[in-house]
Amino acid sequence: MRIGINAFPLRTDGGGARYVFAGLLDALLRIDQTNRYIIFAHLEGLRLIHQILAAHGETSGLTPDSRVRVVRVVDEGQIYGFRNEFDLYFGPLNNLNPRIYDRPTVAILHDIQEQYLPENFAKPELIGRYEVYPDICRSATTVVTVSEFCKRTFVEKFDIDPRKIEVVPNAPQPALVHAEDEGRWSGQPLPAGYLFYPANSYKHKNHQLLLDVAERMKAGGDCPPIVFSGFELPGGYPLRKEIAARGLQEVCRVFTDLPVQELRYLYRHAFATVLPTTFEGFCMPAVEAMAFHCPVICSDLPVLHEVIGDDALFFNPREPDELIVQIRRLQQDPQLRQKLADAGQSHAANFGWDQSAQRILDIFKQARDRFAWGYHQPGAVKRPRIGVSIRLIHGGANVVRTVESLLVSGYPDLVIRCVIESDLRPDTQAFLTSADVICEQAGADAPGSYADLEAFADRHNLQLVGEILEGNQFKSTAMTSLAAGHLVEPDKAVYLGECMQWRGDHFLNICRMRLTGDQLWKMEGYLYPETLFFNPAAMREWPQGVQRATDGLEWRWELVREARYRGKLMMLRRTLADCDQSTISAQANKQASRAGMFDYYNAASERSVKIRLMRRVEPVIKRAARVLPLKWQDAGTRLWYHLAR
Repeated sequence: MRIGINAFPLRTDGGGARYVFAGLLDALLRIDQTNRYIIFAHLEGLRLIHQILAAHGETSGLTPDSRVRVVRVVDEGQIYGFRNEFDLYFGPLNNLNPRIYDRPTVAILHDIQEQYLPENFAKPELIGRYEVYPDICRSATTVVTVSEFCKRTFVEKFDIDPRKIEVVPNAPQPALVHAEDEGRWSGQPLPAGYLFYPANSYKHKNHQLLLDVAERMKAGGDCPPIVFSGFELPGGYPLRKEIAARGLQEVCRVFTDLPVQELRYLYRHAFATVLPTTFEGFCMPAVEAMAFHCPVICSDLPVLHEVIGDDALFFNPREPDELIVQIRRLQQDPQLRQKLADAGQSHAANFGWDQSAQRILDIFKQARDRFAWGYHQPGAVKRPRIGVSIRLIHGGANVVRTVESLLVSGYPDLVIRCVIESDLRPDTQAFLTSADVICEQAGADAPGSYADLEAFADRHNLQLVGEILEGNQFKSTAMTSLAAGHLVEPDKAVYLGECMQWRGDHFLNICRMRLTGDQLWKMEGYLYPETLFFNPAAMREWPQGVQRATDGLEWRWELVREARYRGKLMMLRRTLADCDQSTISAQANKQASRAGMFDYYNAASERSVKIRLMRRVEPVIKRAARVLPLKWQDAGTRLWYHLAR
């Protein structure tokens, strides 16, 4: 299998996700001798990737037999150009952009802290997370997370089927814990008996509590030294500034971007590792400390009980006095410290990247079947009978490639018909006959109308029916995607997918229904016929939906709105087709605009929402901004959200 990996978010100053990526990729290359990988990375992440490849003798795709190819991209949209070079798309860094959902996708999502501690995020970032993370969970074929706690939060907050979520635990950094030496310290000598806190200065890491403890214990004359390691990040806790303001320079030391030898030294020689965090998805430092025979004092969080069991001392991360009690308890009871260190080291042996990487490989294989069969065993259930009607808008000149796109799917129970309003060329007619395409003359109902497709479904006993415009092409997996959606939710009336919009050979964008992070939704692009299929049986039980579908010229749009409001819509979140912009006339676009197809709607009331002009031109500005350096793009995005709202 050819696996595409989106490593674009990887940065050298990232948090735990950076170490997870490194450990996982290192293990995959070690144990997987079958699959081939193409890794898409930003310039700032290339060094780490090349270090991992070099350790395995890989040449980054520079030799014909290399199983790994690294592609530098300046924008995730560039990955579209390589979509034919991988069979499965993997997003290991809380990201699954761009939308390439015509194949199995696997995404790792580490946690959804913003759902519980929104105060830790600036408003633009919060809105972005509110949109992106639920969409990843709902769109990926399989979602991987790092703990049962995280799995429960995804189900609770996003209403995700728990069968879709697989738990693969993190593990300590191999280069950190697998060496047997004591590590090396090149700085000034460290005081004996120090407490160690390894964490970037994110707000939820709660450095403030440890400084509060230091102040109180210093006032009592018995404050142990405290060593911090990690990056200070924009918008995070100003650790060095706070240490100076509180007069704790003699007690606290801060180190940034330490090599593994020095980080190993800090773990091995610490009196204890203290973790006052207020939220975690896994907490890798806890397992790392245990691996180094270092006792752990940590926040009383459900996920930490899951990950490290009872082999630690726990405290309320909002109560400094509780942490002081646990520190003194460990200082006064050497036997307790030894017991925790021994038990922790034994517990840490349960975590390893080889085991986690093997589980990821199993998930890759599982995702292929899940993409086609939902949660059923392949072949164990009967898939729906699907009908596709072709509307000839070019007189048959381009119908061959449209039919071929359906035939290549190999879907066994597919009925194709073509509505003919004038004579076709003999060779075209012969091709349609050989392909078992049903050719019918236009009847009383307009081709492509709801009544026309409903009659087609009735004549051929179809369970799903839709239409394609001549010249457009279905993805080879489109029918499989529709079938999988029907198997998961067979009672839905309307199934809505996505399409790639083109202008000739130039890719434009993805046309889809977008749910924003501020409780709005809209159609991004035109609602092409190829993206909507309906269930005739369910529609017969829903008179209001039939009424909407037969009232206006933009019947698909009216049906989608009504189905979404009434809970009759299934958003497939699968890429179904390649659609050319030229198949939709200017008149049709104007008509769609008048019908409100391109408006924003309130997700609760379904009423159209007036928005600022800036938000309407956002897609154009985003595409134009791709030529800018990434740091400028990030700064511009924050400013844009501030102004647009």
